[in-house]
Amino acid sequence: MGIISLDQLKEQKVKSLEELVDIRSQRENEIMVLASGCFDLIHSDHFEYLAWAKNLAWAKKLGGYLVVAINDDESVKKLKGPDRPIIKIENRIIPLVANFYVDYIIRFNESDVVEIINRLEPNIFARGKDSALEIMNQEEREIVEEYNGKIFFFNKEPQISTTELVQRIKESNTDKRYDLALKKKGFEGIISRVLNRKISAPIAKLLYEKNQNLNPNTMTYLFTGIGVTGGLAFIFNDPMFAVAGGLLAQASSVLDGVDGDYARYMPNRTPREKEYGGKIDTICDRVVDGTVIAGMGCYAYENLGELGIIIGGSALALSYTTTYSRHYIKNKIKDIKEFFTGLDYLGGRDVRLLTLCLGGVGEGLSYIYPELRGTSVAISLAVVSAFSLTTIVDRFYKLKNYINN
Repeated sequence: MGIISLDQLKEQKVKSLEELVDIRSQRENEIMVLASGCFDLIHSDHFEYLAWAKNLAWAKKLGGYLVVAINDDESVKKLKGPDRPIIKIENRIIPLVANFYVDYIIRFNESDVVEIINRLEPNIFARGKDSALEIMNQEEREIVEEYNGKIFFFNKEPQISTTELVQRIKESNTDKRYDLALKKKGFEGIISRVLNRKISAPIAKLLYEKNQNLNPNTMTYLFTGIGVTGGLAFIFNDPMFAVAGGLLAQASSVLDGVDGDYARYMPNRTPREKEYGGKIDTICDRVVDGTVIAGMGCYAYENLGELGIIIGGSALALSYTTTYSRHYIKNKIKDIKEFFTGLDYLGGRDVRLLTLCLGGVGEGLSYIYPELRGTSVAISLAVVSAFSLTTIVDRFYKLKNYINN
C-alpha cells in the first residue's frame, strides 16, 4: 500500500454538506458523531477532544465515524474578534486532515452548526467547551433532542486555551517591542533616549494593548497638530501663551515616537505600513519645527524689534540646513554612523525642541520682570542657531576628512 499524500487525504475527508448528506444515507447503520470548533493554533487539548469524540462513535461497536465542522475565517472573526483567526482556514484544516480520528471535515460560515445538525441529524453531538445543556446553544440543543439524538460534553479540565495562547504571544511580543523601544534606535538624539523615549514607549505599549487597530499615521497628524498649535500660540504675544506654546512644542517632540513604536507592535506589516514613522513623519516634523520657530520669531519681533526677526530667521534657516545636511551626507555615504555622534547631537530635533520649550516657559518670568519680555525666547532661538551651526560645521568637517582619506 502506497503512502497517501495530504492532498489525497484532503480530497477524501473535506466534504460539502450535500456530500455528507449522501454519506449519511449510505452509512445509516453507523454512528455519526459531530464535533465542531475553530481549531485555531491547534494544540493537545484539541487532539484529546477529537480522540474522545471518535471513541463515542466506536463505543456502540457498530462502527462509527467522526465529522468535524470547522469555522471559516469570517465566522471565527465574528466569534473571537478582529485579530482572529491567527491561521487561515486552508492551513487550519491540514492538522484535521492528517488526524487519525477525523473521518470527514466540513467548513461552515455561521456562528453555530444549526443547519449542519438539521441536515445530517448526527447520532451524537460532541461538545468541546460547554459544561451543561443549559449554557450551550439552545437552538442546537432543541434540534438534537427533537430527533432523539445525544449530546455529550468533553468535561476534561482544559490544559491549554487558544485565546490564552494568543494573549501570551501578544504579551511576549509587546514586552520585546517595548524593550526595543526603550533602546537607542538608529541615530536617535540624546534627549530622545534619556527623556522622550521613556515617555513615548509606555504610551505606545498602552495604546496597543487597548486597541490594536489604530492607524499610526493618524497619531502622526494628531501630534503634529499639537506642535503646530504650540507654535501658533506665540503669535498672541502673551507670556502665558508663550509658556503654553513651549510646553506643547515639547509635548509634540515627546509624542513623536509613539506612532513609530506603535507601528512596530503591528504584526504582518505591509511595505506601506512600514512607512509609518518614515516620510510622513519626517514631513510633519519639519512643519512643527518651522511653525514653532516662526511663531517664536514673531514673538521676539513684537518685543525686541528687528533683532527678533534676525534671530528667528537665523534659527529657522539653520535648523532646516541641519536637516538637509544630514540627508545630504546619508545620500553620499553608506556607513555614516561616525558622522552623527559627538557634536552632532547638538543639532538634533530633540535638543532643538527642548531648547525652544525652555525658551517659551522662561517667558513666564516676564510677569515678574516685564523688562525681560522676549529675552527668554530670543536666547533659546540664538542657542538653537548656535547648536545648528556647530552641527553643520562638524558634519562637513567630518565629510571633508572622510573624502580626503
